[in-house]
Amino acid sequence: MSERINLPDLLKGIAVVLMVQVHLTELFIEDSFLSSQIGKLSLFFGGVPAAPLFMTVMGFFLLYIPKPVSLNLKRGIKLIFLGFMLNGGINLHLFVNIFFRGWAIDPLPYFFGVDILFLAGFSVIVISLLNKFFPNNAFLFFLLALIFSASSTIIPVYSGDSYCIRVPLAYIHSYDWWSYFPIIPWMAYPFAGASVALVIRKNRFVIEHHYKKPFLLIIPLAIVFVFWSFGYKVSSDLFSYYHHGVRFFIWAIMLLLVFTSLVYFLDNAVSNKNLMKRYLLWTGKNVTAFYVVQWLIIGNLATSLYKSQSPLVLPLWLIAVLAVSSLVVRFWRYIISQHLPNSNPKNH
Repeated sequence: MSERINLPDLLKGIAVVLMVQVHLTELFIEDSFLSSQIGKLSLFFGGVPAAPLFMTVMGFFLLYIPKPVSLNLKRGIKLIFLGFMLNGGINLHLFVNIFFRGWAIDPLPYFFGVDILFLAGFSVIVISLLNKFFPNNAFLFFLLALIFSASSTIIPVYSGDSYCIRVPLAYIHSYDWWSYFPIIPWMAYPFAGASVALVIRKNRFVIEHHYKKPFLLIIPLAIVFVFWSFGYKVSSDLFSYYHHGVRFFIWAIMLLLVFTSLVYFLDNAVSNKNLMKRYLLWTGKNVTAFYVVQWLIIGNLATSLYKSQSPLVLPLWLIAVLAVSSLVVRFWRYIISQHLPNSNPKNH
């Protein structure tokens, strides 16, 4: 496997594993853990190296290896539909208790919760259409990334009680607790990835030269270091993280440049036979299926275990969820390969 193929799969594999650990921290572990230094570290690793990394990589390869707009539109719609299906699956245990055991909980926020699959679906659609009408315009995507990230702290949010207004706005711009990844500011990351992709497409050797000259990372490293306290504080506060502004966005992009370069160097230094590397590559190739499965496990267990587990068992839960998710995804790939022998299982 070539380095050029390894890098995106490694990045996606790392991102989804970090997402698993932060989901466990948020839903399983005692609430007091979040205010501890280790708890904040867990939130940090579940921050920029997770969702922002995943969305930036997605935006990059959306235009670096372009596909017909019609295929991308179908892909975007499928991701949005999968988001609703996943919300139903994640909260199945909760919904049973609400509808059949009389739990006094409003089910709508759980069904319409704005998870990352909705952001991914909308991003694929918007970026594909923009690139069709304004082809290969890197500056446009760069400008939109700044506008979307800045708008989060400028545009006022709806504060009324009408669900007819709150639900659609939750996907766009909202401070509701169930609006995790609204397109403002989160679409800034796929926009940034798309912009970089268009620049690199004009000179496909730019990225190789960049990674072979570590001194080019001096500016990103300096920005990350100088504003570390600010970036770390936002990363470890869930509300600030989900609804951050342009300052954090710029810091996050700089951190992603440094992090991506580190992964690139590690990829070159570590053999493809290394067990951990092989696992991360495999997870990255199957990132959508893996993401869905881990959420189905964590979401349904959280109905009974919510905020009840000791921080000491977090590593055990992480290993268990990763192991079970891996087995389920492998089984799913096997089923797909048996029923669709000409398909590529890693795309499912």
